[in-house]
Amino acid sequence: MLRSGLRLICALLAAGGFSAVARGTDEPVTVVFRNKPPYSYVENGVQKGFLLDRARQLFAAAGLRATFDEMPPARMWAELRANTSPFCSFGWYRLPEREAFARFSLPIHTDRPQVVLTRAEIVPRLRRYASFSALLQSGDQRFGVVDAVSYGPELDRLIAGARLPVSRVLDAPVRAIWMLAAGRFDFMIVDQDDLDFYLSNTPDLKKQKLVRVDYPDMPPGMTRHILCSRQVPEQWMQRLDDAIRKQAEAPRRR
Repeated sequence: MLRSGLRLICALLAAGGFSAVARGTDEPVTVVFRNKPPYSYVENGVQKGFLLDRARQLFAAAGLRATFDEMPPARMWAELRANTSPFCSFGWYRLPEREAFARFSLPIHTDRPQVVLTRAEIVPRLRRYASFSALLQSGDQRFGVVDAVSYGPELDRLIAGARLPVSRVLDAPVRAIWMLAAGRFDFMIVDQDDLDFYLSNTPDLKKQKLVRVDYPDMPPGMTRHILCSRQVPEQWMQRLDDAIRKQAEAPRRR
C-alpha cells in the first residue's frame, strides 16, 4: 500500500500534476498573446484586441488572477511544453498534437474561412487552378506562410505536401502581407478578420493593389480556444468553461 502511494506521488510530480492539484485560484496565471490584430496586439504601449478583451473578461469571471503579456508564438510553445508554471494563451486552434501538452477550454471564437491573397498581376495565374489544392501542386508559384502557427489540420496537410517553393515568415501576419506586396512571394493564406483590419487601418497597404482569391475547397473556419499548461489545474479550466458558457448565453437572455 505504501509503495503504491509513493509511486502515485512520484508520477504526479513527474507530470507536474501534484503542484497543479494543490494550487489555489488566488495564485496568478501568466496569459500571453501573439501580435495578431484585431484579435490581440499592442499599440503605443496599450494592449488591444477584441479577443484579448474577451479573454480578460473570462479570466475575471472565472475568478482567476491573470497577468497579460505579448509573446512570440515560438517562445510561447516552448513555455507551454516546459510546463514549469501556470501559463495560458488564447485564440488557438485545438489540434491533437497540442492536446498532448496543453489543456483546452471550450471555444471562444469561430473564424470565417481563410482566403488566398495575392497581387493584382498574379491573379490570372492563380485563377488557372480550379482549387487551392491544385494550386499547391502547381510548382510554378511562390507561397508565403507565417511560421510557428497552424492554419488548421486540412490546410496544414496541404501545405506540408505542397510542390512549390514555400517562404516561412517569422513575424506577425501583417509582415507577411507586406512581403507579398513587395514581391517576395506570389500568394499567401490570410485570416479574413486580419485582412479587413489591415486594409481598414493601414492606408499604405490598401494602395498595394492586393486581391483576394476564393477557392471552393478552402475549409470552413475553425474555433479558437484558451489553452493552458498542465500546471493549470482542471478546476481552473472548468471555471473558464463555466465563464465561457455564461458569456455565450448572455445575448440570448437579453
